[in-house]
Amino acid sequence: MQGPPVDVEARRPFIDRLLAARSRPPAPGSAAAMGPPKHATAHTALLHLLHSNRDLLGSAVDQCYAAEVAVARGYFKVRAVHWCGE
Repeated sequence: MQGPPVDVEARRPFIDRLLAARSRPPAPGSAAAMGPPKHATAHTALLHLLHSNRDLLGSAVDQCYAAEVAVARGYFKVRAVHWCGE
C-alpha cells in the first residue's frame, strides 16, 4: 500500500515524550507495570515509521541532535538499527 508520508511534525512530540520517559520503574501490580516500557514502544513505533516512510529519514537524523539527551539517544539508536537492517 502506497500513500503520502505521515505528518512527522504532528507525530514527533508524541514519540519524543515516549523516548524521554525513562523515569523510575512503575510499582509492581500497577496499571503502568503492564506492557512494555514507554521508550520501547517509541522505538518500535519510530522504527516502523522509518521502514514505511523513507521521507522521514532526514527528520530522524535531525532529531539525533535534539537538546534532550534521551530523545537524541533514542532517535540515534533507532536510526542505527534501521540503517543496519537495510
